[in-house]
Amino acid sequence: MAAANVVCLDACPSPSALAVSGDSRLLAFVGPSKYMVTVMGTASLDELLKIDVSALDLAGSRLNSAMVVCFGPTPPGHLLVSTSSNMVAVLDASSGRVVRELCCVHPVACSSLALSGDGRFLLTAADRAIKVWDYLAQASPSCQVYIGHSEPVQAMAFTPDQQQLLSVGDAIFLWDILAPTERSPLGSVQGSLKAPPTCKASLGARQLEDVVSGASGLPRQQVPVPSLASPPQLGICARPSKGLDATCSTRRARVQPTTRPDSYKHFMARYKASPLAKGLSLSPTGDERLHLKAVVGYNGNGRANMVWRPDTGFFAYTCGSLVVVEDLHSGAQRHWVGHPEEISTLALSHYAQILASASVQSSTALHCQIRLWDVQGGSCRQLISHHSTAVQALAFSPDDGFLVTLGDYGDRTLALWSTATCELMTSVCLPEPVHGVAFDPWDGGVLACVGRGAVTLWLLLQLGADVSLQIHQEPIPEEVGACELTSLCFGPAPLLYCGSNAGQVCVWDTRAGRCFLVWEADDGVLLCSGTRLVSGSNTRRLRLWAVGAVPELRCKGSGARSHSVFMEHELTLDGAVVSAVFHDSMDMGVVGTTAGTLWYVSWAEGTSTRLISGHRSQVNEVVFSPSESHCATCSDDGSVRVWSLASMELLIQFQVLSQSCLCLAWSPPSCRRPEQQQVVAGYSDGTLRVFSVSRTAMELKMHPHQAALTAIAFSADGQTILSGDKDGLVAVSRPRTGMTFRVLSDHRGAGICTIQSTRKEYGDFRAEGMDLWLAASGDQRVSVWASDWLRNHCELVDWLSFPAPVVTEASGCLPPTLAAFCPWDEALLVCVGLGVHPEVVFYSLYQKQVVKKIPLPFFAMSVSLSPRARLVAIGFAERVLTLVDCVSGAVQDFAGHDDSVKLCRFAPSSRLLFTVAHNEILVWEVMSH
Repeated sequence: MAAANVVCLDACPSPSALAVSGDSRLLAFVGPSKYMVTVMGTASLDELLKIDVSALDLAGSRLNSAMVVCFGPTPPGHLLVSTSSNMVAVLDASSGRVVRELCCVHPVACSSLALSGDGRFLLTAADRAIKVWDYLAQASPSCQVYIGHSEPVQAMAFTPDQQQLLSVGDAIFLWDILAPTERSPLGSVQGSLKAPPTCKASLGARQLEDVVSGASGLPRQQVPVPSLASPPQLGICARPSKGLDATCSTRRARVQPTTRPDSYKHFMARYKASPLAKGLSLSPTGDERLHLKAVVGYNGNGRANMVWRPDTGFFAYTCGSLVVVEDLHSGAQRHWVGHPEEISTLALSHYAQILASASVQSSTALHCQIRLWDVQGGSCRQLISHHSTAVQALAFSPDDGFLVTLGDYGDRTLALWSTATCELMTSVCLPEPVHGVAFDPWDGGVLACVGRGAVTLWLLLQLGADVSLQIHQEPIPEEVGACELTSLCFGPAPLLYCGSNAGQVCVWDTRAGRCFLVWEADDGVLLCSGTRLVSGSNTRRLRLWAVGAVPELRCKGSGARSHSVFMEHELTLDGAVVSAVFHDSMDMGVVGTTAGTLWYVSWAEGTSTRLISGHRSQVNEVVFSPSESHCATCSDDGSVRVWSLASMELLIQFQVLSQSCLCLAWSPPSCRRPEQQQVVAGYSDGTLRVFSVSRTAMELKMHPHQAALTAIAFSADGQTILSGDKDGLVAVSRPRTGMTFRVLSDHRGAGICTIQSTRKEYGDFRAEGMDLWLAASGDQRVSVWASDWLRNHCELVDWLSFPAPVVTEASGCLPPTLAAFCPWDEALLVCVGLGVHPEVVFYSLYQKQVVKKIPLPFFAMSVSLSPRARLVAIGFAERVLTLVDCVSGAVQDFAGHDDSVKLCRFAPSSRLLFTVAHNEILVWEVMSH
């Protein structure tokens, strides 16, 4: 093995930058760059995983770099990575998926990590402080802080008996671990460190000052727990399989693998464990029972993935693998389906006849898909492919005769296509990653690219039907410094504006081949028209510059001063700017951010207005108001959002910081008058909150659980709240008094997946009370109860227990146990995820037996039953939505989801069906049969 292939040359040397797993089978280290962590097998030194941690925090102004790696005990086989943004990411060492994240662990980046052999304690060190964390506490880990070293701590390690800790800095300290043999109550650190007397005596005034100030700063109260398909910022590069296409291998022979450049401009596909389904039974056009009506959300992971043509009103953007074409006046949408994976970028031809879209490479293909769409008809004119990994940028020539496609830093190829024949005219392998490409609008035979340390101009040479590219490269002047040019746009001839990752804008004279002006601005998106320039960056700022004097400064050459360029306006948005389109006057435009928001910007008014707004992270629940005028959603980002169901316009947002909102319920119609409707939300810290929709305020906060809430429901009369947590406890609370008066522990040990409550007649099922409710837990058990909460009466009606199914290939874990009362027969329970076979089970509460089974192709991740029509909607980890007609037995499959379909919810009227894949919400119209 050549050391130069794996060693990170640009990272600070650290004894903790390399680690071996406890079973000595895996080796992890920071490399081949500081943005990557590589996992190898120790026996063969075969590369198993490459984990890109460079963009774990998209809102940050700098790329993340890995500092320290550490293996946990096996099982569960965790790999811990400390990053430069003061975060510790807990990864699955076998798959690379994010298990959890600990943010703001220390005021500075960790210099060392250590995890006890029993997985109870996590130790982090930064500067002179050592923190001890309760590693088993998922929702809200607490910590204790210890300072004994007078110099920064360099390394830590547990002794083999796990009773002591060694820390190395200016001296070697031996700490006693004072911990009980049993777990302490939740919320407290299960032990402490005790230093020798000399350590205590050595604490000087400065050390004590650190304890009180920065070094003792506690982390935020909750650590987000990402879903299995997590998160948008993480990229996994598995080792290439053998036997690749020979032509592909030949074409790549000169291109060695590269690491992510120091630029946020490159697309980062969200990591997904869900495979693509095969053999879908898609219905013929016109026979579908579901019609995709609306998509809620914008893909903030994309780059230049929004187009707008002010003169025609054409407006399109991407959400997952869908192209969404929306009428900005009416809000009506069209959806162009076809890409198998997440779309990275878009480009609209100058005459607005063709829209080009590119998606990342799928697990079943060697190349990325590029689709050319007919704008008028919405049909796909041509499917082309050439690049591997991802397509960084697309651009049409001024006469729309050519389309140039640019591969990302992993592909590094530039391809030129004829738009008339869709044939590949020429292709060039690039020695370095290129971040942007653009045609010269004044000379269609010139193409410009920007990358590391230079501007590259390509001249298109045509000899008959043959086309070739002649290269001319101009290096960045020394006074600008070493940097990467990350963005570009042409101004009035012969000006070319380029942005750098150092936050500067350089102006080039393309005729003279020189840079004559530089000023401090931004490093992201650049747009120029006439005398004005718009710049946007990952600092969340959007700026408007007056550049009318720049053509005159060109005559002064390299001695030009930048004082004639000034900033007219500045706006701060909710995330890094990833796409922007402005009117020719530059007075108004549309801007997309990494937060998943599309903004309408008016410089004249100095305002920004949300056009499209979706959740940034996993959506966990969708509920409807009884009148079906509104719906509410909740997400891992801690928000509860209330939408108008007619327009899908965001009306209200309730935000809880540093918590994930995992479950949601809307009060039933029997609860109060319509103007007094409430929603109750359950959070990852064990709290629930009741929000008033009419007053847009929180009315009640309770803490009935020690663990994260996973399911919640109102009783049929709306006077009682049932909540379940990940430990299997079900709490019964009264929102009027704020008291929890009963806790049921029958499902203890397995997380509650579902709670549902309905009304029954007194005496039905030989049970008292008017409430009938169920709880389903992850150990394939379902309990059915009858209750009269006013008399504190609750009795068990039935208990279902099934053998566990096999672990699913898609999610790598057991499928959820889902159950619901059948809306067209209240004596039936409909269950999925139970038993060893994938099927829908209908169980009779009267007959105490299974009366019907419907086989399924995969284990279900979500299910919903239509209250009016006898339809069952089922979502799978294989990115498929299936609709089953229980009367005719007809089955239809629907594509369009970019990830596992984690949620299906019919509206009360059965006219609409909501489905969720990660943060994408798809609204389907149920067609009459």
